Amino acid sequence: KQTGTQATSPAYQELTPVSPQSGGGFTANLGGSYGGGYGSDISDASQYLRDMYAQQIAAELAALKSTYEQNVADIQAQNDLITSAYDKQRNQAAAQNDLQRMQMNELGLMQGLNTGASGQMALAQSAALQGNLATIGSQEAQSLADNALNLTKLTAQYKNAADQAAAEGNAQLASALYNEYVRQQELALQQQAAAQEQANWEAKM
Repeated sequence: KQTGTQATSPAYQELTPVSPQSGGGFTANLGGSYGGGYGSDISDASQYLRDMYAQQIAAELAALKSTYEQNVADIQAQNDLITSAYDKQRNQAAAQNDLQRMQMNELGLMQGLNTGASGQMALAQSAALQGNLATIGSQEAQSLADNALNLTKLTAQYKNAADQAAAEGNAQLASALYNEYVRQQELALQQQAAAQEQANWEAKM
């Protein structure tokens, strides 16, 4: 006489379907093959799925954040390089102006220029220096503004990527929970049919 014992999966055992309105797709007594601290008795496999997808989403968000922070650091380093480069240009312009002033003073002495002429030359030289410094400052401001725009774009891209990763992960979780619920319903019907067949066989015996 057959005993009617049914083979069960090591990962899913004693599965009982639950109505979607009850707040869960299914309940199950799970074996220990899932691991991760669940032990040998899990009352609801949907919680395992939620935890698994939560870890997956968290890992993706952490990777996106790490990349974003590295890019931000690169932009900040670029700002420092920009400031340093334009400071060097300002110092070179000032040094060049000092050299030209000395040369003009020597030339004035050699040619016997009066005080008025020397003053006009010094004034023109000073104006030229200020113009050079203004040009350098304008170029520096534009470079920093371009970098700031890059940072704004980078932040927007990071936010969009993070939102997309979270949305896709949640959609995958919802699909997994639904598929598992359907599987449990089908398994329950199979178990009911097998139980009825066993009962019919025992009645005949």
